[in-house]
Amino acid sequence: MSRKVLLYFLIILLLLIVKTEVAVVSNNNITISISWWGSQVRHNKTLAVIELFERKNPDIKIQPVYTGWREYWDRIAAYAVGGNLPDIMQQDYKYFNSYVDYNILRDMDDYIDSIIKVAEVDEALLESARFDGKLYGIPAGLNTYTILYAPKKFAEAGLTEPSYNWTWNEYKEICRKLHERLGIYAATSLPMATRNITGLEHYVRQHGQSLFDMSAHKLGFTEDLFVDFYKMDLELSREGVFAPGELRLENHTIENDLIVKDAAVMAAYWTNQIVAISKAAGKPLKMLPFPQAKDETRSGYYLKPSMYWTITKNSKHPEIAARFINFLINNLEANKLLNGDRGVPISFDIRQKLQPMLDDPERKMFNFIKYISNNSSIIEPPPPAQYDQVIEILEEVHYKILEGSQTPSEAYQELRMRTDRVLK
Repeated sequence: MSRKVLLYFLIILLLLIVKTEVAVVSNNNITISISWWGSQVRHNKTLAVIELFERKNPDIKIQPVYTGWREYWDRIAAYAVGGNLPDIMQQDYKYFNSYVDYNILRDMDDYIDSIIKVAEVDEALLESARFDGKLYGIPAGLNTYTILYAPKKFAEAGLTEPSYNWTWNEYKEICRKLHERLGIYAATSLPMATRNITGLEHYVRQHGQSLFDMSAHKLGFTEDLFVDFYKMDLELSREGVFAPGELRLENHTIENDLIVKDAAVMAAYWTNQIVAISKAAGKPLKMLPFPQAKDETRSGYYLKPSMYWTITKNSKHPEIAARFINFLINNLEANKLLNGDRGVPISFDIRQKLQPMLDDPERKMFNFIKYISNNSSIIEPPPPAQYDQVIEILEEVHYKILEGSQTPSEAYQELRMRTDRVLK
């Protein structure tokens, strides 16, 4: 059973059981809970913010629930079954539809301005969390994706660092030279091609297409683009420039990424993750955009909320939850501690005040976001509720390509056939 199917099953059960109380009152203190996913760096930063809030609000206690990305959604589904979802839940743009559809999240409009101050927030960011006119989330930060690289490795290879307007052909040739001259992988894979759909999404957007069609019941891109993208990945994998499939399966956290282990020169991540991966790698990293397509019709790039803070309907103290969310986005001390870990702060005022205090990774992130804001196209609507299943199918066919049991064309046919069924 896929994680998404399991989630549907558990959420349906949630609607049939009696909800239990999440926030409790003990020793005259109100206790609320908050959940998030992330690296150990994010955990440490968020725990420090919780401690700061509790010092300023001694009558409120916050119970943290945190884990890695993959475990997070299974754990949240289990909480849904027990009717004890956390008061505040970190939510992802890709999965927002599911939680809204199943009536799990609380409409937050009543808390805007009265508790959560958004005068310094771009209205378009808030609109991304509106469904049927109701606001279900507050963006935690502004984000996009990037290629991180170790400049020292380019110097060792005798190569000039790439420019922001490099092409896919230039990218492939640079990867080959890095591998040939350094004897290590250029990268784990083509940017965000493994256990991810963002690389393919970027590529099809560059060619005027999208992951899903307007109905969201079918894929929105043609076979030729899928084949072109995964042929590049397969070609460089067979040459040893990228890591083999079995090694990619092991390389799924920041802490064990090949660039951290000095076994690769580049790695594709979301921009906010430069903070954690630079610390894990113990070396300076720089940022590059994904390569441009030769026949590009629009930028493949888009800016998105890195994630959202949402209040669940389980919460018995939604006003207190709203107070903490306001603290996360509008308190300068809190944002100093977070230091851009969840992306560039959404408050213009906080961004301005933080700029002189930024460390090197955060400064790079802020500058990169500024560049992409001038070189991007409009983000697609949130994907269908079956998005997670589509990713699982894509991952399966991608590994079939890597192991040689399917050609990219055959993989596309299987992907379309299976996704047509789940997207009905």
